Amino acid sequence: MARTSGLTSAERKMRGDQAFKKGLKRLDRRALKQQVNLLELSIAPAIGFVNQVEAATRVKARAALHSRYERLLVSAGRNAVQAARLSVRTLPHITRALSRAGLDTVVEEHMPHVWRQMGKSAHFRTQFRNLQRLGLTEESIACGRAALARSGYNPLRFGGGDGTLHGLIAAGREGTKHLYRFVKVVKTRGLPTIRGASSTTVTVVFVVVAVLVTGAIIASWFY
Repeated sequence: MARTSGLTSAERKMRGDQAFKKGLKRLDRRALKQQVNLLELSIAPAIGFVNQVEAATRVKARAALHSRYERLLVSAGRNAVQAARLSVRTLPHITRALSRAGLDTVVEEHMPHVWRQMGKSAHFRTQFRNLQRLGLTEESIACGRAALARSGYNPLRFGGGDGTLHGLIAAGREGTKHLYRFVKVVKTRGLPTIRGASSTTVTVVFVVVAVLVTGAIIASWFY
């Protein structure tokens, strides 16, 4: 569990909710943590691929990429798709554990307010440091924050989510499809040269990573 000191006002309100307190008593925290560990272990190749695409896009904006590098990018992309699929499979277990404890309503009610204040939150800083150890860059975090702002600071609407905890599952699966299609484009046509590449990375390549990071951070509040 996160420390009780240094909380934002939204975090204090969530933790003071009786549904939060009752849900923690019913929650199998060990099982939840195991699923989050599996998610984080398998998300690293997808994060690495995002970083490679961002770097390659910057290079291609100035000069042509060697075909050998693009083949390596495709290989990394295939690994990223497999890793994303493994990570997405943990989401039903995570959402089911929270729902059975009655914490789904807590997540849906409080998380938009909690995430709006993320810049002031020690909990978020800790989570981002952990994710940076897996390869998440400051650039990706900034892109994610921009996408979050566009969703009204509701993390449950990332990647086209419907605002519910269970909607994360559908968003993760759809994000994996976007990632697969992107890799297929790179294989058949080469890496696209697109203006505004950072925003394109968020909407095409980074979507599934953003959804999975969202799931991991939301779950981290409950173990």
